[in-house]
Amino acid sequence: MSKIAIHTTALSNIESDRIKCIIYLLNILKDRGHDVCAFVDSLPAQLEFKFKVYSSESVEFESFDGALISSHVRTSRRVAVHRKASQKIYWAHGDSFKKVTVDSYKLENIHFMTTSHYVKIFLELLFKQKVLPHLVPGGVDQKVFFCDEKNHSEKQLNETCIFSMLDGQEPIRISIGLQAFDRLKRDYEDRVEMRLFGDVTQSEMYKAYGSSHFFVDPSLLAGLPLSPLEAMACGTIPIVTHFGTTDYIIDKQNGFFINANDVDDTYRIMKECTEMYFSSLDIKKQHKYENTRYGMISCVACLHANNWTWDRMADNFLKNLEEIEKRT
Repeated sequence: MSKIAIHTTALSNIESDRIKCIIYLLNILKDRGHDVCAFVDSLPAQLEFKFKVYSSESVEFESFDGALISSHVRTSRRVAVHRKASQKIYWAHGDSFKKVTVDSYKLENIHFMTTSHYVKIFLELLFKQKVLPHLVPGGVDQKVFFCDEKNHSEKQLNETCIFSMLDGQEPIRISIGLQAFDRLKRDYEDRVEMRLFGDVTQSEMYKAYGSSHFFVDPSLLAGLPLSPLEAMACGTIPIVTHFGTTDYIIDKQNGFFINANDVDDTYRIMKECTEMYFSSLDIKKQHKYENTRYGMISCVACLHANNWTWDRMADNFLKNLEEIEKRT
């Protein structure tokens, strides 16, 4: 079994995509019998993990001799120059083009693995990096995110078309979505609704996602956004930009794409989706809900999201370790 560690800036409760990826990956590898741990710049307070957590300034970090992974821009250089690590890996999430991030993409003596084809492409084209073949994406925990029958049945009968967005993330993400919705509201008045949520606990997120018909995510930064996947697993259709989502969304089959930073296009797609939902209200009076276009896309979205498991992420990561062995 392998000896594996992730070096990052901090660990906390599952509150961001990056932290989810770290915690789920290490937990799964631990359950499979691997010797895993995390090195962090700021030790977490009163939090328990399946794996050991050490300070990045500790003796354990300096003496670590297994596969050492940086999951953050700020820790990538330190991993690249680590003297004892048998395998040095940079897990590039591709969620920023700040100078410090761009500089980290030019590092040598470190293997690059990515969360999505989107990140893989710009690392290869812009920075001429040789990227590991197996993507290490995020996933969906089916015990946490699922299609609740009560939620699903209630929203099928709702004559108001409900959109939702996550609050408290990229400010421009919220702004684009709200501007587009304001225009939609002028067209449909009280027949459409927007729900913003951000302080919902993980255990209750399935209700927040599942109570809306469409989840809007006009992100400009995400390398592989998990929130659209989570919404899909709850039976909600995503409306998203192309950033990191092209790996799991097929336009008009299990979700809808919008142009980045484009209020007009976001409004146009939201209006198309609104009309699609209202059409389903009329059709389902005579046929099953699943036979409507809205119902079919919702079902396909849910089924597809459930294929994106955290175990799949761990499998791909272990394949990358094998690939590194071949290259050395």
